[in-house]
Amino acid sequence: MTSIVRINIIGAAISTVVAYGITASLNLKVLGREIKRKINDSRILYKPLICSIIMGILSGLSYGLLGPITGERMATVLSIGLGGLSYVILLVITGTISSEDMVLLPHGRKLSG
Repeated sequence: MTSIVRINIIGAAISTVVAYGITASLNLKVLGREIKRKINDSRILYKPLICSIIMGILSGLSYGLLGPITGERMATVLSIGLGGLSYVILLVITGTISSEDMVLLPHGRKLSG
């Protein structure tokens, strides 16, 4: 896709996302067949997608607000940090990560409350 002048280097990003999407969907299909159980699409696909979109919006807004105040480099670092923090908080709020999942993390008993 990079040889198409209108798409150029963006084609590499598009093809990477498509390739990983196909791979993930095939993996989920085989996993569901092997464990003989239906996989909860909402918890592993839709909720994280919604959290990612909101995180991207919040990161973009924070960069736009912090850029003129702190400079581009610091705004980038702060926006990445705020984006990561907002993503984790959104995962907990939406129930994508349960308290059983949190116990599996390092120091998870403290995190799960």
